[in-house]
Amino acid sequence: MDPRFTALMKKVEENERLGKAFIEALPEQPTLSKSGLFYTIIAEGDASKKATRMDLVSVNYKGSLISGQVFDQSRRPVEFPVAAVVPGFSEGVQLVGVGGKVRLYIPGKLGYGENPPPGCGIQPGSMLVFDVEVVGVRKGY
Repeated sequence: MDPRFTALMKKVEENERLGKAFIEALPEQPTLSKSGLFYTIIAEGDASKKATRMDLVSVNYKGSLISGQVFDQSRRPVEFPVAAVVPGFSEGVQLVGVGGKVRLYIPGKLGYGENPPPGCGIQPGSMLVFDVEVVGVRKGY
């Protein structure tokens, strides 16, 4: 077996272990979805205005590592197709309506997995934490 692959898999396993320990150490346990996404709804928002996978969503967000290091943050609302982001984020923005806020704890398998974008500071298999506020939804793009 290729030693680079073996090293990558060890890094993924270690980061998955650290993510699990992080969740277990939280003072209040988040909800766990069937997919493996952990989340805490901070504000429900307008339940009649929830995004679906086929919509465009406008959000404010902050993405960080479990260490607290911020790797990405919106400066103003950002609009994108719900289906065009990592699976955990896509699932998470559908949990609350416009005006809602949710904290997402995205395990590596629902985030960037073994292949995070180069130079972003995210290691393979890392759990990501996103604070997301849904600002708007445009139905069916």
